[in-house]
Amino acid sequence: MNILVADDESLIRASLRSMLDELDMPVHVIGEARNGEEAIRFVTERQPDLVFVDIRMPKMNGLEVMAHGRAASPHTKWIILSGYSEFQYAQEAIRLGACNYLLKPISLEEVHDSLTHAQKLHETHIMERNRQIEHAIVSSIQGRSGVSQGDHLLETLHCKASVFYFDDFLCDHEEHERQQRFIEALRSLIHNQSLTNSLYSLALSLPGGQPAILWSWPALHRYQALELQQKMERTVKHLLQDQLAASYAITTIQLEECSNMQAMAGQVEELQRVSSLRVLLPIGGNYPLSELNEMTERAECLPISIHVDNLRRLFRQEDYLGYLKAVDSLEKVWSGALSADQCLWRRIHEYISRALGFTLEPGTCGDQASWFALLKNHGDRMLSQASRHDYSSKNIVQQVIAYVEQQYMHDIGIKQIADMFHVTPNYLSSLFHKKHGSTFLKYVTETRMLKAKELLLKEPHLKVQEVAEAVGYYSPRHFTKLFTDYFGCYPSEFRERNKLDAFL
Repeated sequence: MNILVADDESLIRASLRSMLDELDMPVHVIGEARNGEEAIRFVTERQPDLVFVDIRMPKMNGLEVMAHGRAASPHTKWIILSGYSEFQYAQEAIRLGACNYLLKPISLEEVHDSLTHAQKLHETHIMERNRQIEHAIVSSIQGRSGVSQGDHLLETLHCKASVFYFDDFLCDHEEHERQQRFIEALRSLIHNQSLTNSLYSLALSLPGGQPAILWSWPALHRYQALELQQKMERTVKHLLQDQLAASYAITTIQLEECSNMQAMAGQVEELQRVSSLRVLLPIGGNYPLSELNEMTERAECLPISIHVDNLRRLFRQEDYLGYLKAVDSLEKVWSGALSADQCLWRRIHEYISRALGFTLEPGTCGDQASWFALLKNHGDRMLSQASRHDYSSKNIVQQVIAYVEQQYMHDIGIKQIADMFHVTPNYLSSLFHKKHGSTFLKYVTETRMLKAKELLLKEPHLKVQEVAEAVGYYSPRHFTKLFTDYFGCYPSEFRERNKLDAFL
C-alpha cells in the first residue's frame, strides 16, 4: 500500500515512519504533509491507498481533509490520529468512513492492527476492481458494452497486455491444463506484487484459450504504473524462463498501450486475426503486435501461417483425416512463389518440429516433396496416441453424464463440473461435444425435459410449477417454453392428452 502521513508535528511523522519500517509489511510511505492543505493537495495528485491524518492540523483539520479527500480519491482509506478522546470526533470519523481512530501516543501494536485491517479492506477493493475490469474487457472483446455508465475510472483506464501462446507438442487436454497452471502462476504473481490502485493487474483466458495478463491504470498514475508494470514484466520474464528450462516453448505477443478498454478489445480482435503469423518467427520469442501487422504487408505470409497453425490444431485434436488434408493444402500453397524462400522454410520447419514433435531435418527446398510425404507419415503417430487418450476422454464424459443424471434437479454448469475434473470449461465443453455429439447445455436440457415428461405421466397431480422445480427450473414460464420447443405442446396439454389416452 502507498501511504501518506499527515501531521503537523515532525516528531510524530518520524515516529510513525519508523514504526511502519519496523513492521516490515508491504507498505511504502510516498509522502508527508504538515497541514490540511498540503494533505488535500497530495491526496488529489497522488491518490494514496492509505492516509494517517492528525485530527488537529493548521489550515484544515483532519476530518475536513478526509471529507474533501474522499471526493478526490474515493478508494483511499483513512486512519485518524488524535490527542483527544472526545466521542464526537470519533463518531464523525466513523461516519466519514475511517478505518480506525487512534489516540496519541500510539503504540506499535495499534499501528500493526490498524494497518492489517486497512490492508484487508484495500485488498478486497483491489480484487473487486480487478473483477470489474475483467468483466469490462471480456465484454468488450465479445462485442458487448462492458463499462457501466458513469463509471469514469473504467472509461478512462489506460491498458497494456501480454498474450501467451503454447506451441509445444501437446494434445488439447495437456495444453488446456498447462494454460490453466500458467494463469494460476500469473495470478499468484499479481497477488504478491501488484495490489495497488496505481496499477490494476489481472490474468485471464482469451476466447481462444490463450493466457493473458492485462495491466490498466488511471492516466494520473501513468509514471508510477509503468514503473510497477515493468517490474512485473521482469518477473513474468523469469516465469517464462522457468517454463523454458522445463522445455516448454511459450511465444509472447505484446499489445501496445491504449487509452481505453474498447481500444484494447480492438487489439485483441486484431491479434486473433494475425496470431498465426507467429509461426514464421523464432518460437518462444517476445514480439509486439505491430511486428505481426508488418508481416501482413507480404501478401502470402498470412495464408501460409494459417495453414501451418491449422495443421498444428488438427494434429492436437487427433483429427487424422483433417490433418492429411491440411498437409495437402499446405503443400499446394507452398509450391508457389514461397518455394524458394529458404528462411521462411526454416522457420516453418522449426515451428512444425516443436509443435508436432517432428524431428526430421528439412533438407533443401528441392527436397520438399519428400519432406511433405514424411509429414504425412508423421500423422500416423496420432493414431497410436488416440488409443492412449481415448479411454480417459471417454471416462470423463461418462462421469459427466452420470453426474447430470444424478444432479439435473440442481443448478449445474460446465464450470462447476470442469473444476471437479481439474480441466478448463472450454476444454470440457469441446470434449463433451466431440465425444457425445451434442453440447453440454443441450444434453442437460434434454435430460430435464425427459424427466419432466416422466413426472407428468407418473405424477399427474403435480402442478406445472412443481414439475419445473423438480427438474431444476424455477421459472415456470421458461420451463414451459423449453417443454413446448421439445414436445410441441404445453406441459398441461401433454398431461391432459395422456389422461385422455388412458381413459380411451
